Amino acid sequence: MNKNYLFYECHLEREMASEGDPGLFAATEVVRAACNANFQRNGFYMRSLPSSPHCYYKYAKLPKDGMYMLWAVKKTNMTTLDILVDTRMYPNLVMIESNTDWQAETEEVKGAVEQVICDDACKYNWNMNLHVHRTNKTQHLDLFDSALSYMREPNYIYEDYNSNITLNNSNTMEQNSEDFKLKVIQELTKGNVNIGQFIMEMKGNIYNEQPRTEEKTRYSDEQVATALSNIVGKGKAIDSKQKWAGALWYLRWVSNYPAKAQDFCNKIDSLPFDHDLEIKCDYNNIRPFSTLSFMNEDARNLDAVKYSKGDETVFFMLRSVVLALEQELVKTTNLTRLS
Repeated sequence: MNKNYLFYECHLEREMASEGDPGLFAATEVVRAACNANFQRNGFYMRSLPSSPHCYYKYAKLPKDGMYMLWAVKKTNMTTLDILVDTRMYPNLVMIESNTDWQAETEEVKGAVEQVICDDACKYNWNMNLHVHRTNKTQHLDLFDSALSYMREPNYIYEDYNSNITLNNSNTMEQNSEDFKLKVIQELTKGNVNIGQFIMEMKGNIYNEQPRTEEKTRYSDEQVATALSNIVGKGKAIDSKQKWAGALWYLRWVSNYPAKAQDFCNKIDSLPFDHDLEIKCDYNNIRPFSTLSFMNEDARNLDAVKYSKGDETVFFMLRSVVLALEQELVKTTNLTRLS
């Protein structure tokens, strides 16, 4: 791994707690708690950040032993920049790859990582800032070596479609596949990962990730109402009237909701919500987005969606809503099966 990194420490400041606020985490635990909450809520694809207009962010692999590897993805050419949050030491450490092709975006990436962690840390009454880490002595070599090993580890979830798994014999291959399937099932049952990211098919010695279009689930109005209730409002995926267009896009494909803005809002108004939504679906606010060309492409397979340069900002805004709604609908399905 011939890469250079910038190092930052997570500096925490306690905020004043008011009556009704959740209990405080210890300073040594809060960054890990924030990262766990973010991964459990969003799965691999993180919410879009208006403060980072040139990049979007996603987890590069499953968290491991308090380490969280992310990628910043440049929207113009889809190149990636490595990010590692290591919560095994205190102060917690953040490593951001130093790349000459990313000089203009380095501060943007640093600010985005800071915001993502801080948004969840604030819920535990902490504020977090990243400070440049400088030291005049070598330390924590064993932890640094294990961090690099974690970042180098293969991750089958993001392997290329034709990545070969080289094994000595068929018996080993069969056992390996069963062990991997078991690991996937264990992660799903913990509720940490979006099920759409783990639809796998075994062919010979190649793991192929199947596109989202393979999913045939249809959701009831009750399930849709429950899912929307969890993502609509201040600080949530649908925090503006315009973002309802993301719900239109996804529900049009998974549950045959109306594609016309007015008909869609009428459908939303008829759903059996258990409380009034903070932000209403409004025809005038989503109509301009509902007619964009990429809205005619399958929202269940976002990686295959083609969009124009002029629609890029809107695409990533609505994409974040699609991913959040998909995750909530999967949760409603799991709850239905358990009941």
